[in-house]
Amino acid sequence: MVWDGVTYVKPQVSAPGHQIFSSWPRQLPQGPYYTISGTSMATPHLTGVVALLLSAKPDLSVDAIRELLISTARDEPHMGKLPNNDYGSGIVDAYAAITAARFSGTLSGVVRGPDGPVAARVAVPELGVETTSDPETGFYELTLREGTWTVEISAYGFIPAAAQVSSVAGVEVVRDFTLETAAVH
Repeated sequence: MVWDGVTYVKPQVSAPGHQIFSSWPRQLPQGPYYTISGTSMATPHLTGVVALLLSAKPDLSVDAIRELLISTARDEPHMGKLPNNDYGSGIVDAYAAITAARFSGTLSGVVRGPDGPVAARVAVPELGVETTSDPETGFYELTLREGTWTVEISAYGFIPAAAQVSSVAGVEVVRDFTLETAAVH
């Protein structure tokens, strides 16, 4: 999907929505349940996963929930290369998302350049998570599963940087980065 010249992948994730046995508001000959397909069947599955995530870790932000759902989504062979406009980043995996939320820590900090804050891509490719630091403040925040990960920082006009960061469940690690300006020719 293209909006104002920017390409977006929609949906961001998928959930079961085909041939779902569900309650039905009408009095049908077969009773109050009916097999239905569509987004109205997928949405309750996703909403349920979000509710479970908030039960596991009540202080999750909307962005952290989105990041967890995307980074833990599973893929199937029939989905093709992900992310795509059919399945997003894959099918929501409740167990993986809740495990990641419960046994994850937070990495946050500020990205600066020689002249102040920088809007930079902060990513952990091994986990498939990334964010962009705020252009006004340079602040970024990521949720990382327990372990030691390579964090990559990049921004146009600056020399990319990388660092090893260890994440522990329930612990916030603060790591600031200063990017050097790339040479101009």
